[in-house]
Formats: sequence, C-alpha cells, structure tokens
Amino acid sequence: EDVKIGIVGTGRMATAHATAWTKLGLSVFIGSRDKARAVRLASQFGCKGGTHAEMLAESNFILLCIMPGPDSVAFINSIKDQVMGKGLSFCDMSASYTRFYTDASRAPAPYKSHLMYMKDTLGDPSASWVKAWANVMSSSISGFRRQPMEVAGDTKAKETAFRMLTAAGFEPLDCGSADDAQARRAERARERGACGGGATRARRERGSRFGGGERERESERARERERAPLSPA
Repeated sequence: EDVKIGIVGTGRMATAHATAWTKLGLSVFIGSRDKARAVRLASQFGCKGGTHAEMLAESNFILLCIMPGPDSVAFINSIKDQVMGKGLSFCDMSASYTRFYTDASRAPAPYKSHLMYMKDTLGDPSASWVKAWANVMSSSISGFRRQPMEVAGDTKAKETAFRMLTAAGFEPLDCGSADDAQARRAERARERGACGGGATRARRERGSRFGGGERERESERARERERAPLSPA
C-alpha cells in the first residue's frame, strides 16, 4: 500500500515532517483547523493543505504533530465519525512524560502511555497506532540527522513507520507492541534518573555508531523546548 502522509498541525514538528517526506517524494497533506494556514505551509513544499477533514480523506498514515493531552483528545474526538472503520494508521509522537509538561498533557490514570490513551479515545478496532519520532528534535527530522529511532505499536502502523524511517536513513528500533509503549515509557523514565536526567547511555552509544552522537549529547531540555511551541492544530 502506498503511504499517503497526513500531517495534523502547522508548527515546528509539522514543518519538519513536511520537509523530510516531500524531499523523499512521498505524498503529504497538511491539515489544520485553520485551512488558510495549512495551505500557506503546504505551498512551501509543493504539497496539499486544507482542513482536517480534507486531509483525512486523502491520507492513510496520520502524524499527530500537535500538543499531547487536551489538544490531541479534542482532535481525535472531532474525527471519529469520519475515520471509524476505515483502517487508518496514526502516529503519536508526544513526549509528555518529561519535566517540561504538566499532568494536564499526560494520559490520566490508569494509563501510562499517551499512545494507548489516544488509541482508546478513538476506539476504532480497524485503526492501527504507532509511537515514533517521540524523542528527537524537529531539526534532526528535517535535516536527516541519522540516529536510532524507537518504534512501538500495532503491526500495520509500525511497519509503515519502519519503511519511512529506513527510507530516510534512520535506524528504527523495534520496541514491541502498542501495549509495550507503556513499559518503554517507564523504562526511559528510569534511565533518565540513572543518567542524571540526560539522554540515556544506551542512546548515546547507539547514536555514536550512526554519526548522531553529538545530537544525543544535547540536553533533554533542548529537545523538549523544541517540541513545546507546536501549533495546537
């Protein structure tokens, strides 16, 4: 199946993904609540832009480049009628379980993963979900700064993420199913504590093998500051 990328949002992460995937010749459609804003951004890359509904009608792999928590919940609730039963794939790339976000941006108990929260909020058995691009700066995506990328999710969406990452020259790391994303989130939290709050030793070592060590040595604060200004949609 051809990958038709739908981007939700018009902020830094949305711009980075539009940059990367249009350069690789993939189909990209940017969707926003503000159609004019989406069209303006899309015009920079020669791709399509429009409303959320227009984007969903022409896409099969949806990148949620919006803030976690209420903004993401509002988007998912607004699209249920349109996407139910259509077998779309969704990618949650939030990094809400860091010190730069409040509880309002995190999944409520008993969830330990924003991915599972979004998946259950949609409640579509035909949909496939994946967690990817969650611990990387937007500049690394648009600049093709090769490094390992953790991927966890349902089979269909995960396979698509693997194909995209491989095409862009990154090293996708299989971290299991969507359920495993919860365990991986907890593991990363423990690793941050063990490493004094910075990037994990494992990621530093993996990154150095692929020319990305200098990026992995950047502070977690810089990584999260880049994500914070994302447009709500």
